[in-house]
Amino acid sequence: MKEARCVLFGIFVVSLAAVSTAQEIVAVTEQWPPYNFEENGETKGVSTEIIKATLDRANLKSDFQVHTWARSYKMASGEKNENVLIYTILRNEERENLFKWVGPILPLAKMCLFKLAKRKDVAVNTLEDAKKYKVGVAINTSTHQLLRDKGFEEGKNLFPVPRQKQNIEKLFKAEGRLDLITDREITLAVQMRALGKPLKDVEKVFVLGEWDEGFYMAFGLKTADELVERVRSAFEEIKSEGIPDKMMEKYLKMYQMEIDHP
Repeated sequence: MKEARCVLFGIFVVSLAAVSTAQEIVAVTEQWPPYNFEENGETKGVSTEIIKATLDRANLKSDFQVHTWARSYKMASGEKNENVLIYTILRNEERENLFKWVGPILPLAKMCLFKLAKRKDVAVNTLEDAKKYKVGVAINTSTHQLLRDKGFEEGKNLFPVPRQKQNIEKLFKAEGRLDLITDREITLAVQMRALGKPLKDVEKVFVLGEWDEGFYMAFGLKTADELVERVRSAFEEIKSEGIPDKMMEKYLKMYQMEIDHP
């Protein structure tokens, strides 16, 4: 009888471990400050803080990983996507049925086209005008998808790279390789500062669009609905307490000077 109890206890412990492991969330994102970025081995950013607060409230373990956007997107939408969460992600028609959505977690800033301020030969009044130039985007982002849908052609006027930092460097270091890059003003300001370049060296020439809903977190489709609802409920709790707004306000204070006084 004692041996039987030991066996049953062992099975119970193994089962608990399996449940715990099954409910550990792998949260994947990209290097895109101030929303999400890795610094000194730690994943930071306003979106990261919101996701961490949500998962803590849901009493879920988490493993945060920063990759290229293409890799994170593949991890969350691929075959082995159970309990994989991707953020900061825009919800659009192309992605709608690839994920289970929670949010929006943050409002959107406008996505724009930027050129070097000294490039007087680059003029964009319409999206069709932009097709005359070489435009840099990050692979598999919503902007990459949008421009392809609008008739831009990779290798002709659309040049995707794994990291946005590469677009900025190409715009400056290899004049002629890129004429325009896409970004949001606050994220571009942060990345320009990291590269030691003032924001005044670039000029906003066109607003690509602004989506109403905002940025989301999203789970791979193989993630259990019960777990997604648990996270959604936790997020609604912290949202009702004003936690996301406070986090956004903190980061805006940190970086707004880059935009107001380039």
